[in-house]
This record gives sequence, structure tokens and C-alpha cells, in this order.
Amino acid sequence: MIQVKLTPEQFAAKCAQLKAEQDIELAGNTGLLDHNGFSGSYAYDGTTLTITVTHKPFFVPESVVESHLLAWFAGS
Repeated sequence: MIQVKLTPEQFAAKCAQLKAEQDIELAGNTGLLDHNGFSGSYAYDGTTLTITVTHKPFFVPESVVESHLLAWFAGS
């Protein structure tokens, strides 16, 4: 599980960027993600985005997935 502090404006911008770059849509403040063999859930409470990875390819360590997600969402 990762948690990233985001303003509502940053969250909206990251959602738009994710849709444009990866064709992944975060519809609303909570939901499910499913893309290229990776699945998870997300929840945004107005200040913090929480992402939980529920499925990934067996050969990819969860720490690597979480590290990449954290870098992507926390990056500018």
C-alpha cells in the first residue's frame, strides 16, 4: 500500500495525465485499477491518495510496483 499527499488540483491533474499517458481512468475518488496484469484499488480522501496493489505478475516484487507508483504519483 502506498499513500501520497495530493491537493485536489494535483489529484485531478494526475488523473488526467494517467488517462492521457496510460489510458487508465480513475473514475471518482474510489475505485479499482486493472492494467497490464496489475490490479489494485485506490481511495482519495481530499488530501491523501491510497493505492493498494491486489494482483501483480509473480516475478515483479510488490516493493518495486509500490516504488514506481509512489514515484509516479509523487513526482511533478
